[in-house]
Amino acid sequence: MTVVLDMDECLLHSKFHGPGAASEAYRQLEERPDAVNEVNSFWVALDDGDTAQVNKRPGLDPFLEALARDYNTIVFTAAMPDYAGPVLDYIDPKGTLFHRRLYRSSCRQVKGAFLKDLSVLGVESTDMSRTVLVDNNPLSFICQPTNGILVASFYDDPNDTALASVMQLIRHLDQAGDVRPILKDMFRLDTLLGEYRTALFDDDDDADVDCILDDDDEEEEDLLEGCLEAGQQERAEAAAAPGGDEKGLLLDVLVAEEEQQQQEEGSANGDGQQQLQGEDVECLKDDDDDESVKTEACSEGSGDSSLGDESLTSREEMELELEF
Repeated sequence: MTVVLDMDECLLHSKFHGPGAASEAYRQLEERPDAVNEVNSFWVALDDGDTAQVNKRPGLDPFLEALARDYNTIVFTAAMPDYAGPVLDYIDPKGTLFHRRLYRSSCRQVKGAFLKDLSVLGVESTDMSRTVLVDNNPLSFICQPTNGILVASFYDDPNDTALASVMQLIRHLDQAGDVRPILKDMFRLDTLLGEYRTALFDDDDDADVDCILDDDDEEEEDLLEGCLEAGQQERAEAAAAPGGDEKGLLLDVLVAEEEQQQQEEGSANGDGQQQLQGEDVECLKDDDDDESVKTEACSEGSGDSSLGDESLTSREEMELELEF
């Protein structure tokens, strides 16, 4: 099985120091809150004289060693190689943990968003049944949403246990002939990102929504403009207006999809939990982490827990995790 890993805020979190230490020069532009605690860290020197303090997600080293031993492991980052290269060299000095490294130039850039199109791996379409992408940014999954494992962003919490849960899920997926049906039921990213994907790619085949992007305005790229369906147009215009919230439409879409799904499921399914058949799996995020999108449903009372669909109950929770 092929396991593709994001780097920033998935495996580690970096802080830049120096006269020109603007992180946007090396990484994609995202909201990154200040670290709350220090964890196992190291320093790397960058070519322009800046330095980066890199904090490793707890359990990173054994996680990567186990993956490299049993799977085809690839790191796929939207960061620039002059920053990501030295970081990965430190993590993998012998070049044995990652079979390949893919940087920003391998991303599919659409209206300012860096999408991770797994077709760049050069595998046949049938191999997608044995490929997963682990990432903290929902936009990374737009090209192949049913191959995605969405994890909470890491900002230096020393008690974070996400990688152990990801490893457990990967072991479970390895027993399946096709990972996509399991991940589709678990995260429902194809549904939650559906309208935004349609807007990004101007997909006229979707009869429910017909959104377009402003190709001419580079300063406001990635802003949705002119959703023609009733009820979508107002949000799209607000998002595309000068000074508007470019995340607004996507957040509304995700929250609306989740609310509709919960209404359809009704009380029989409680909070929308979906149990994995034949095996209990821990949640992907810590139970005490209230400031991230919940990408799993944890059963209560019985002590058992499973990875299920997201409990996206409010716009505020969504906004903490959706990053551009």
